[in-house]
Amino acid sequence: MKDATLKRLAYVFLFISAVLIAIALLAVRNIRLTAEASDWVNHTHSLIDRIDNTRSGLLRSEACLRAYAATGESGDLLTLNRALGAMRSELELALLMADEHSEPELHARLQEIDSLSESHTEVARKIVTARQAKTLPTLRHELDSFARSDTLGQIEQGLAYVKSELLTRLTERDTQLYLQVQSTRWSIWSGVVLDLLLLGAAGWLIRDDLANRRRAATALEEANAQLEVKVQERTAELQAANQQLSLDNLERQWANQALEHQLHYNHRIVECISDLVIVLTKAGHITRVNTAVLRFSGWDAAELVKEPFDKLVRLTGTGETPSAPSPDALNKRIADAMKDGRDLVDQAGLALGSEGREAHARVSLYPLRDQNKIIGGILTLRLTAHS
Repeated sequence: MKDATLKRLAYVFLFISAVLIAIALLAVRNIRLTAEASDWVNHTHSLIDRIDNTRSGLLRSEACLRAYAATGESGDLLTLNRALGAMRSELELALLMADEHSEPELHARLQEIDSLSESHTEVARKIVTARQAKTLPTLRHELDSFARSDTLGQIEQGLAYVKSELLTRLTERDTQLYLQVQSTRWSIWSGVVLDLLLLGAAGWLIRDDLANRRRAATALEEANAQLEVKVQERTAELQAANQQLSLDNLERQWANQALEHQLHYNHRIVECISDLVIVLTKAGHITRVNTAVLRFSGWDAAELVKEPFDKLVRLTGTGETPSAPSPDALNKRIADAMKDGRDLVDQAGLALGSEGREAHARVSLYPLRDQNKIIGGILTLRLTAHS
């Protein structure tokens, strides 16, 4: 969550930076365009001033020419020369200021006006020459030609056209600059508003991240509290279980000790019995004998364990006189009694020992049960006589 919030904030600030850079580039571009437009406007106004000065010089030269033709005074001639010179110089400046490549139409029109002004200057010189020579017919002829000539009108029309064209271009440029300024203003304000919105979004992201962190911290505290409670409960359960286990162990130890004592007592009781006691498995093998068996048979316990019980006992049938033993009948009677869980009580038989030792005995079989299952049996032999 933290990494995602940081990534979003990075994107927001990158976008804000991009908007600010775009606004800065737009402002620089508009400043450059405004500077260029200002230079062009100043240039155009200067050109219009040259046009106005040319027209003013033209009108002064016409008035001075007529005055000099009428009076012939040197002051009027001097004023005429100054007016013609000013007109020519202003027109030459206008030609220099009008770029032939960027403003070819205006430049061509000014060249026409320049040609007409040269014609006007030439006519003025002829009139001045005729006035200085005091040849009245020639002077009247030149004045009539000057009056009938349309040169001054063409020059004024050309100057008026050039001025009108320049004023039209100024108006168009003013409109273009106004629209550009409005566009720049809207772009800048839009960028500022967008940056403010993005800053607001960044603030909201930070606020949301802080709220999420507070919620996560609260949830973590609650989880820790619940975990601590569960740990305490589990610890209490484990302590109780340990106490119970300790009690169970003590009870088991006491039970084992009691069982050991009981087994010891039982063993002592069995050992104290004078009858021969043989413990059998379900299959009829010897697992344990008492001391009376060892004393009678002459064998060790290790020699008897896991041996079939017919090594120590043989049934002889009913009655006191033993009959010839039948191993099959013996095995069958003992096996059947063990299988059926029946007791064989006080059966006639022989107790067998090492080196052919035999003795008449009364044999009894008691099956051992565990939950109604036969797990073995106990043979007891009570000796009646030795042979």
